[in-house]
Amino acid sequence: MKQPTLSIILCGRNDRYGDDFIDRLKRSLLWNAQLAAKHHIQTELVFVNYHPEENQKCISSLDIWPTSDYWTSRVITVRSASDAFLEFPAKNIGIRRARGQYFLITNADILLPELFFYSFHQWIKQSNTIYRADRLNVSRRYNTEAALINTADEYCVKGGIFYRPLMIPHGLYSALLPTYLGARRAVYSCLPFLLTPSEQFLLKHHFTASGDFTLAHRDVWHRIQGFREHTPISTHVDSLWLVKALSHQINLQELPIAVLHQGHERRHNFSSPSQEMNQMWSILQNQISEYLATRTPIVDTTDQWGNPEISYPEDSI
Repeated sequence: MKQPTLSIILCGRNDRYGDDFIDRLKRSLLWNAQLAAKHHIQTELVFVNYHPEENQKCISSLDIWPTSDYWTSRVITVRSASDAFLEFPAKNIGIRRARGQYFLITNADILLPELFFYSFHQWIKQSNTIYRADRLNVSRRYNTEAALINTADEYCVKGGIFYRPLMIPHGLYSALLPTYLGARRAVYSCLPFLLTPSEQFLLKHHFTASGDFTLAHRDVWHRIQGFREHTPISTHVDSLWLVKALSHQINLQELPIAVLHQGHERRHNFSSPSQEMNQMWSILQNQISEYLATRTPIVDTTDQWGNPEISYPEDSI
């Protein structure tokens, strides 16, 4: 395979997260690999098999890894006496070892839209830009992109997360939502005292569900370093990285696409946040407030992010 244009970086392990993790992963890999091959995007999949459970079959041995002239997979296994699954330390390990020109940090149940691959070379040209996209939560009952989109019930867009009432079809809701968001931005622009400065900052930039689609040139990831690694839980760590990137004067560009998230049970419920979730929200708010007050570049990792000196076992597929 040629030097990859795109590295897609995921993490996980052979467990039953969300009830059927392996089924969602398999569908995501096959879907994205077929589109990469169709549109001739040289892609490597970097999967970090983080703290695998000893009683489960090795994930790299499962029959789930597609191959083609445009797609290869690398499975990096990180073993430990601990059974804790730490999403962003795992992703940092993948980022450190990825070989592509651009790195897409996403999750193992994301289906990328065909337009992303079709327009990749037209859209993705800047080395000092982070590319973001919306996310739709979809049912898994269908196999075509159009049919899946019509099942969307959760819309992660710039400005927040919104839920479609069952009696309103996707076509109507997706047409009305931008109008509502525009009106809301206009109100907050005229009445800025309704929001704190950090809340205004969050509305100004596309932070929502950034862990499902954050794409940037490899130089960006290595220059400003990876995700914060020592946090109570993973919630909002993706947003903390975006704040850091913006503090380093990296541009943020929104792509006119939405990635599709295969619906499943989740660890954290934003409608009923835990104490740890509230703690992470405070950390995010404080980081934004500190940046707005000082306008200095944020440094929240060490040179050892992603454990660059450790040689982990790797399977190339």
